Amino acid sequence: LGYNDIGYNSFDISASSPYMTTAAKSGIILSSYYTYSQCTPTRSSLLTGMYSSSIGLQHDCITSCDPFGVPLTYPMFPEYLKSYRNYVTAMVGKWDVGHYNQLLWPTKRGFDSSLHLSCYGYLEYTQHIGSGGFHDLHDGFVNVKIGDKIRGIDVIESDYSTSLFIQRSIAIIKQHAFKLKGNIDDDSTDDNNDDDDSTDLLVPTSKYSKVVSDPPGLFLYIAWNAVHTSLSVPQGYNLTNEYIEVTKSVDKDYNPDRALLAGALKIVDNGFKSILDTLSSTDLFSNTVIVVASDNGGSVDDGGNNYPLRGGKKTNFQGGINVPAFIYSPLINSNIRGSVYYGLFHVSDWLPTLAFGLQGRKLSNGFDGLDHWSTITEGLTDIVRSNMVCSLDYLTESSENKGVTSSAASISETTGCFLQQYNTNTDFDDLHNDDMISSEDYLNAGLDSDILRIYKFIWNQEFINWLYPSFSPENFINATRYPEASPRSGAYLFEVISDPYERNNLLWKLDSEQTSVEMKALLNKILLNFFDMFCYEYSTKMVPSLWKQKQSYAKSIFTNNDDFITYWIDDLVEDSDYSNSDGSINGADCIQEEVLELILKDTTKHIFGNDDF
Repeated sequence: LGYNDIGYNSFDISASSPYMTTAAKSGIILSSYYTYSQCTPTRSSLLTGMYSSSIGLQHDCITSCDPFGVPLTYPMFPEYLKSYRNYVTAMVGKWDVGHYNQLLWPTKRGFDSSLHLSCYGYLEYTQHIGSGGFHDLHDGFVNVKIGDKIRGIDVIESDYSTSLFIQRSIAIIKQHAFKLKGNIDDDSTDDNNDDDDSTDLLVPTSKYSKVVSDPPGLFLYIAWNAVHTSLSVPQGYNLTNEYIEVTKSVDKDYNPDRALLAGALKIVDNGFKSILDTLSSTDLFSNTVIVVASDNGGSVDDGGNNYPLRGGKKTNFQGGINVPAFIYSPLINSNIRGSVYYGLFHVSDWLPTLAFGLQGRKLSNGFDGLDHWSTITEGLTDIVRSNMVCSLDYLTESSENKGVTSSAASISETTGCFLQQYNTNTDFDDLHNDDMISSEDYLNAGLDSDILRIYKFIWNQEFINWLYPSFSPENFINATRYPEASPRSGAYLFEVISDPYERNNLLWKLDSEQTSVEMKALLNKILLNFFDMFCYEYSTKMVPSLWKQKQSYAKSIFTNNDDFITYWIDDLVEDSDYSNSDGSINGADCIQEEVLELILKDTTKHIFGNDDF
């Protein structure tokens, strides 16, 4: 879901998500929320509280025949919740963090139940055709065929995946509320009772045995398949008044996928409202926290859009990683509802924030993620996160083709993106031109840009322009404001508070004769801070990628499994044969001068040749 896809940001399809927009504006919007540019790294980080590069999931997305996933040595979100108190946990939607062995499936990773697709996304939302052309909808370990009756759902109005996920989510909430009232011996009065054991499988009755002294909480993880490619809407929906209304600002001839995305998103939004209504009608809402967050920027080739941010999915520009996210809950102090949280927030922060901070637990050591709960919900001014790793990957298409992984580690081939937050001073302000976008800009409404600076360093990123939706407003960005620093092998330095559109690559100032010695010295300090981060992450934290080449023989196993994706390796061998005892990737010292020379190429003469630095 891209920046310009969500209603509270969108210029063209705001009508597709009115209910989420209302919730966001009544909750807290996270304006500096960052994730990874692809699905698997994001979801692995969300579920473990770790950077993807710290657990070997930094490279590429899992598809049907990929033999890797999040190692069992890293507990997942629901396991941390259950370790602290009595929780019922359920997963609905896209998994995408490993399925080649049965121990990697959701119900083996802490979830009591799941209705999920294993990876990638559906090529067709109604037929549930997934990666590689195989069926991919599973109720726990049970394959779900078209028209099958699913636990907790009386009548399947449609086999459209979003509709199934909505209905399962509502059934879980209703069953949880029903049993919280002490109805653990008799399910006969429940509207969603399909058979003798269906409700027990959705929300295990054993969790409610001490409902008075130890009432269970509910953790429901809904990972919508929509609006992932390939987009589709239910048959006939494109003829409805609702579809016509939400797509009226879309040029369907110019961008037909944009119209499909608007329609598919409206169905998700309707489901969001249905879930809120169910929480209210079952008296659960008053003690509920709802988080909505995208996994990566919109895919422009598939109807998504990140306008006016630069780039999109699979890039480290803002359009690929600075994505919509908000928290909606009556537990938030009423005086700060409807506000914006400007602090840096990474996808790895959700586990510490919700599984620790919300629970009143002190965050234990070992996580990359941080706990923002008190700061966000009480309106505190504390800076929780001062920097983050948005990407760190050393594999390339060339090394993929050669079938090599950790042995290919090379600083020169590494791609990445780091952010660093500063409380600014007048010296830093002088780095930015007076005609840059001001704090009055709608992206930063209410933010005093004189207080905060967030610098972003990207390297080995190909040039990507600003990608418009299905119309082009006048007087917007037509080209880069300043010349791109060249040649730099795709290196960029932006200050994203004053320059959220990433028009001004500050590295050009290092080459400009008009830049003073003092200004170059300040840029040097910022860059060297980034290289300190790089050396620490590269040498100490990053572990070898678990990525492996596809095992095509798995397709024959899928074929023999009634054409359903399934696990195909019985013996799970954890990838822990790191070259160093601490799990780091090389063991060689990460020397700043070498990093600079390899990443910035000719720029090193400016940084280390400056006698005044």
